[in-house]
Amino acid sequence: GIAQIILRYVVHGGKTKTGCVVEFTETGQKLLASIGMTEAVAAQFSADAESSLFEVKGDNVQPTKTGKAFLDKWGKEVETIYFNGEHHSGYMLVEKPTEKASFDFSGLISKIGMSLANIFDYRFKNEQFSDQLIEAYYSMLRSIEKSREKTKHHTPRMMAFVQRFGMFFGLEDDEMKTIMLTAKLHDIGYVGAISIESAKTIGGELSHPLIGANLVEHLAIEREVVEGIKTHHEWVNGNGTPSGLESESIPWTGKIVGLFEYVVDFVETHADDKSKSDDEWMELLSKGLMERADIEFDMVLIPTAIQLLQALGWEGCVSLGVE
Repeated sequence: GIAQIILRYVVHGGKTKTGCVVEFTETGQKLLASIGMTEAVAAQFSADAESSLFEVKGDNVQPTKTGKAFLDKWGKEVETIYFNGEHHSGYMLVEKPTEKASFDFSGLISKIGMSLANIFDYRFKNEQFSDQLIEAYYSMLRSIEKSREKTKHHTPRMMAFVQRFGMFFGLEDDEMKTIMLTAKLHDIGYVGAISIESAKTIGGELSHPLIGANLVEHLAIEREVVEGIKTHHEWVNGNGTPSGLESESIPWTGKIVGLFEYVVDFVETHADDKSKSDDEWMELLSKGLMERADIEFDMVLIPTAIQLLQALGWEGCVSLGVE
């Protein structure tokens, strides 16, 4: 990113070898960019408040007690550039040079600090804008879904299934956040599809993955979310849409959401059908997943998905995500 470019400029221009950019967060400090550091050293700069290496003193930062011990052990003399913006603050740390710099940028120090502050303030505002636009898209999608009896609980139900699957499958916190946002936005393309052609309805066309990906392409969200939206109707055997991708080319977000698109559609189709017992519906749903393993769905996901369904039971599946 831009922080890495600015850091490289300072490190290389200053004829030094090591540096990093660190952001102060609500819970401590977070490493954003580094050059010339081992993984073990770099990891020290992402810490909670009690373990932070530097703290703000006046118009700069100084090492904490923990930081002094770290620097003594590291054996490097360092300089810091503190930056403080409207929403975010942090510092750039560079090793003191042992030879004359390539050029004199001492007069640029304050501008470098201001540039870093502006970068993080822009990121914050961009994230705020993205969140607001996502919520607007989601509200529009829910309005479309609620217009049909079958789909009135579709996306909340999808999110509820995916959240529980993530817990069963052992996803990490950041992965859970990514897959939940993918589930929330997976059908967002219907907003664009409806605006393009009013006759289109949910379930009635298959261009919505591409339209949805285009709607969120430039928002401040993980790339895996965009790709998951785009690929949630792909099949692992290459017979899906819109691109006919095969297993290794389909991101994990698309695979998980695609599997639960089938589950949720099955539940929505049969939720009020009393022609079979709860156990019979569960058997049919589990059988449908197994029959589609390594054809439509990644076999790796199937055992955990069936385990989740069995834990919920048919009534649990039907009531899940109902607002």
